[in-house]
Amino acid sequence: MTVKKKPDLDQTFINIVCERIQNNQRIHRLFQEDSVIHMDHQVPFLCIYRCKEKSKEKKIASFIRGEISFLIVNGKKSIVPFVRNLTDQTIASLTNLFGGFLLLELWEGELSDANQITDPTAVTPGFKIYVPEFDSEDYGSTHDTLQENLTYIRVHKQRATAEIVYLKKIVPPGLSLLLADSRRQTLNCHYIGLEVSPIYSNPINGDHYPLIVRQLHRGISHALRRTFFEFTRKHTSHRPKHYHALGRRAVTKYVWEIDRELTEISESFDFLLQVTPINTLSAWHAFKRNGFARAPVFHYRPHPVDPTFLKRRLYNIKIVKIEDPTLAALFREKRTELDRQISMLPDRGSANFLYGSLQLYEKVSNDLLQTAETILEKISGRSGNTGKSGYMSPDKFAKRAEEEFELYRQQDSNFSAKVEVTSKVTGLIVSQGNLYIGPDTKIPVKRAEALIQHEVGTHILTYYNGKQQRFQLLACGLSGYEEFQEGLAVLSEYLAGSLSRPRLRLLAGRVVAAHYLEQGATFIETFRRLDRNHDFSQRIAYDITMRIYRGGGLTKDAIYLRGLINIIKYIREGGDIRLLLVGKISSRHVPIIEELQLRGIIIPPKINPSYLELPETSERLTQLAQKQPALEFVDMII
Repeated sequence: MTVKKKPDLDQTFINIVCERIQNNQRIHRLFQEDSVIHMDHQVPFLCIYRCKEKSKEKKIASFIRGEISFLIVNGKKSIVPFVRNLTDQTIASLTNLFGGFLLLELWEGELSDANQITDPTAVTPGFKIYVPEFDSEDYGSTHDTLQENLTYIRVHKQRATAEIVYLKKIVPPGLSLLLADSRRQTLNCHYIGLEVSPIYSNPINGDHYPLIVRQLHRGISHALRRTFFEFTRKHTSHRPKHYHALGRRAVTKYVWEIDRELTEISESFDFLLQVTPINTLSAWHAFKRNGFARAPVFHYRPHPVDPTFLKRRLYNIKIVKIEDPTLAALFREKRTELDRQISMLPDRGSANFLYGSLQLYEKVSNDLLQTAETILEKISGRSGNTGKSGYMSPDKFAKRAEEEFELYRQQDSNFSAKVEVTSKVTGLIVSQGNLYIGPDTKIPVKRAEALIQHEVGTHILTYYNGKQQRFQLLACGLSGYEEFQEGLAVLSEYLAGSLSRPRLRLLAGRVVAAHYLEQGATFIETFRRLDRNHDFSQRIAYDITMRIYRGGGLTKDAIYLRGLINIIKYIREGGDIRLLLVGKISSRHVPIIEELQLRGIIIPPKINPSYLELPETSERLTQLAQKQPALEFVDMII
C-alpha cells in the first residue's frame, strides 16, 4: 500500500497555490494533519477556521467546508508561521486581481451551562460579528448584510441574534494575530471575525446535535454568500451576477455517486404502478352488477423488489460526506421520500397505507377543499359531454404521440422516447420516459391534444431534460416533485387550448373524494356522494373513487388541483415556466434550481414543448397572471 506523502510546508507549496490562483485553476490542497486550503476559482474573499486543539477539527469547521473559498488549519503551533505566509500571499495574489479582499474568520464561543432540554432559549442561535473600529464605517453595508441574514436563522423556532462588536484588535481566543493591521491595510484586506454560539453541543458531554448542526450550516452558508456578494459588489472589481453564483461550481465525486445510487433505487420500482389495480375494468363490472352495494376487490402486481433490502441500501448511502449544504439537503429530502414509498409497498391493502400517503401528499387543506367545492358548484355536471365527439383508437393516439416526438428530435437528435400499445397496462402510463397505452383504452377526441401535452409535453419531456443533466435525480424527480409536475401538466393542457370544464371539474372531484377518505368515508359512501351530491356519472364517480382508494387510500390525486393553483401563483409572481422544464422539481426547489444554474451545475432544458410555440400561449400566460386560480380561472376555460 502506497501512503500519500503530505506536502512540505515551505515556499514551494505556497508558490503552487499562488500559481494556480493566477491561472484561475481549482485549488484543493491538504497539508499537515487535515489542514486544507480550497478555492474553486478566483474570488476576492476567504473563510478561515483555526482549531485551537491539536489534530482535532471542531464541528464549526464544517460550516465553511461547503464554501467556494476556505482555509481550515489544525492547532499545531509549529505551522503558525507557514499559515501566516500562506494567508498573506494568497490575499496578495487575489487583491492584485480584484483591488480588495475580505477575510472572514469563524470561531466557537463559550459552551453554555444552560439546560438545553428544559430551557428553549438555550438553543437560540447567537452570533457576534467583530469588526475593526478604524475601517467599520467604510464597510457598514457588508456588516449589516451579515447581521441581517444571520438573524433569519431559526432553530427550534428560536430566531437567531446577531450583534456587531467594534474592537481595535480582533483575534480568536487563545490564538495569535493572523495578519497585522498595517499589513491588512497594505493588502486592502478587510477582516471580520464571526463568533458562533455552540448551541449544537451538549453542555454535559460536548456531543453534537446533528440536526442543529445541519440547520446552522445552511443558514450560515446563505448569510456568508450574501455578505460576500455585498462586499464584492461594493469594494472590488469583481461583478458576480447573483449571490448564488458565489457557491461552489466544482462538485466532488461523492455527489455524483450519491446521485447515482438514489436514482438507481428510485428507478428499481415504479411506485404508482405498484399501487394501481390491474383489474379496474372487471372490478367496475362486478361493482355495477352488485348494485353498487358491495365494494370492489382490487388486485395488484407482485412487488419486484424486497423493501427490507432497499431500505438497507438506502441508508448505506453516505450523504454525510456531502459538504455542500444545498446538495446535501436535496439528497436527504429524496432519501426520506424513498423511505416512505418503500415503507408503503408492504402496507398496500392495509389501513397503514393511508398514513404513508398522508406523509407523502399531505391532507386536503380547507382552502383547497373550498376551491374544489366552488368549481363543482360553478361547473355543471352535464357541461361539455366529451363522448359526443367520439373516441380515438390507441393506435391513432400513438401516431399522434410519435408526431410530437419528432418535434422533439428536431430540437435534439438524441431524443429516444418510445410509445407502445401493450396489454401489459390499462389506460395511459408514462414510465421512465416512455408512453404505454392499453389496447382497450378509449381516448375522447376532445381530450386527445390535452393528453399529449400532459403526458408527452410534460412528463416525458421533463424526464428527458432531466436525463441530460449530470444530476440524474432530475429525471426521476426531486422530493415532492409530483404536485408541481401535475400542476404544470394541467397548465399545459390549458396553454394548448385543450383544458375543458369537465376536466377541471374532474380534478375538483378528486379533491373532495380525498377529503372524504381522510374523514373516514368508505368506498361506497364516497362513490355515492360523487354520484348523488356532485352530479358525476356513475362510471366517472367509480374511476375517481378507485384512484383515491387504491392501495388502501392514496391521496395523490388531490395534488392535481393544488399543483395547478401553485403553478398559477408561480406565474402571477413572475416565475419563468421554462425553468420548470429542466427536470422534475417541486415549488420549493425553484430557488435551488436557480442557484445551481448560476453555479453552472445545471444546464437549461434542451427541449421545449410545442405548446410554448403557439401564438396564443403568450396571451394566455398574460391573462393567467392577472387572474385568481379559483373562480376567474374557471371562466377562462373553454
